Amino acid sequence: ASYGLTLVGYMGNNTLPARAGDLMRVVLLGGPRRGVLGTVVAERVLDACALMAIFAFVVLDRGLDFGPLPYLVAAGVLVVLAAATVWRLAPRVREWTRPLVGSTRDLLSPYGAALLALSLVLWTVEALVYAVVGAAVGVHLGVTGGLYVMALTNLSALIPAAPGYVGTYDAAVLLALRSLRQPALGYLLVVRFVL
Repeated sequence: ASYGLTLVGYMGNNTLPARAGDLMRVVLLGGPRRGVLGTVVAERVLDACALMAIFAFVVLDRGLDFGPLPYLVAAGVLVVLAAATVWRLAPRVREWTRPLVGSTRDLLSPYGAALLALSLVLWTVEALVYAVVGAAVGVHLGVTGGLYVMALTNLSALIPAAPGYVGTYDAAVLLALRSLRQPALGYLLVVRFVL
């Protein structure tokens, strides 16, 4: 049931605004809502960690300009600091968010490290799709270019946006390809179609 609802959540994210597919999954799964929502939060944290690691690796490996990385890191640090401050100072907030934080805290374990390793492998497979699409349209990304484009675009997709991530995803693809000095518009249309 949980696997099937993951696909329903993806469908919802592609057709509803603000990542509402994740909330659909929480409602349809049943059980304690905050505990189920905590698993979605943990999933997003795991995705963000894996994508940031891939993005940082590729940027350092290719000697690219850091682009939006410092801004993403700074925004992430500010969000974490604000959440930690509210969580410490407001006992009612702490009590309400405990089930959400509990799932994420479980990632700080050997099991969480294994999940991160698996996540890195899966994101790398998705990056190969980006590289193959590039080869099909005459954009030579290679594996590291595919990793770069995939990481930047999927980090942008973590931001709640329009249905199908229209706008944020497209801007990230264009930014990534332009920073690699590659033609972008044709690639964007084909990668949208393939994914």
